[in-house]
Amino acid sequence: MVKKMDTFYPAAGTMRKLHIYLPEDYETSGKSYPVMYFFDGHNLFFDKDATFGKSWGLKDYLDGLRADLIVVGAECAHDTVESVPTAHGEIRGLDRRMYEYLPVLFDPAKSNVFLGIGDDEEGDEEEAIEGFCGIGDETMRWLVEDVKPLIDRTFRTLPDREHTGIGGSSMGGLMSVYAIFQYNSVYSRALCFSPATPFCMDALREVMANASFDPKTRVFLTWGTLEAVGCEDPTKEDFTSHLSRSSREIAERVLANGGAAGVYCQIGGEHREKDWEVQLPFAMPFLWPEVIPSSLHFSEEKDKIVYGDTNGEVLAFVEFPYFAEGKVEVTHTIVDKVLQGRGIAGILMKKMAERLRRDGAKAELTCSYAVRWFAKHPEYEDVLLTTGEESKDAVPEACSLPKHKPLN
Repeated sequence: MVKKMDTFYPAAGTMRKLHIYLPEDYETSGKSYPVMYFFDGHNLFFDKDATFGKSWGLKDYLDGLRADLIVVGAECAHDTVESVPTAHGEIRGLDRRMYEYLPVLFDPAKSNVFLGIGDDEEGDEEEAIEGFCGIGDETMRWLVEDVKPLIDRTFRTLPDREHTGIGGSSMGGLMSVYAIFQYNSVYSRALCFSPATPFCMDALREVMANASFDPKTRVFLTWGTLEAVGCEDPTKEDFTSHLSRSSREIAERVLANGGAAGVYCQIGGEHREKDWEVQLPFAMPFLWPEVIPSSLHFSEEKDKIVYGDTNGEVLAFVEFPYFAEGKVEVTHTIVDKVLQGRGIAGILMKKMAERLRRDGAKAELTCSYAVRWFAKHPEYEDVLLTTGEESKDAVPEACSLPKHKPLN
């Protein structure tokens, strides 16, 4: 169920709505629950509330897993700030959400375009916006000092750091990066979808370097190749864009401090709720392994190994139908585009090779990916048909087993 309640946001002197997800059995279980706080709460659960008519589908995702987790989404502002002072003048009409979700110094030389502000109408570069800092830290103190105590008083929560997380996308993703370092004594987990970090990495580096960091911290960062400026090939995993470099740097800092960090580059992913919904099954089980089981798993069938979710959706598979006793033909290795670049195909190959070895079977390769993979992994050459061994073409038609149809 999702409840809504209003609370006062002092930095703007207005009320802000909280969108609160409670597990389906909350009213009857008597249990206390961990809590994850999110920015842009109106975009989390229902399409009718979302800014662009599409939510993350977070309620359906958590309901489907029967996850023991409370989620609190704080709705953002939906207007503009009349005037923001800088060292050399002022900015007028700045998106208030961005102002309230900017916790460190904005460097306009890195990304005027991201904030939708830049040179004046005449295109005079000398009039470019100077760097400024928003009130993101005031927003964080509101969440820590006002919202969290309100939620802990109102609902059955586990209020300690171990059971408290933070998350968001875009500017909310930036805020989540900031929170996990600057407020690490409060939050032990952070989800950072497409974090708006490239234009303020210098300031973030200073925050990360000076933070008191508990090794019992988990952080997951994602981005899509179609949103990433500087991505060389959007059909492959991105290692070159600004988002990739900043996200990987943040993950490396978490790891260096003894924490756990995961990154996920979505092939073909854009800067939108639809793609952040796709990324949920990768991020949430990583952040909450004791609460949310991974909905993605490998399973074996007679002549294939499949990678998919608990609802039966197949995301990847390797197919190897038997054509004679103890002999298979490796015909297809298919990976959905949302998983490409994650090494899933290689895992499928390894699992297949180990199964063939276990079963005493031999493989003929007609799948081009399988040919390349086995060439790079000579340690598994013992499962391949060798010269002189009976191949599929040499088997009489009467001895061939029916060929299984590939999955669609």
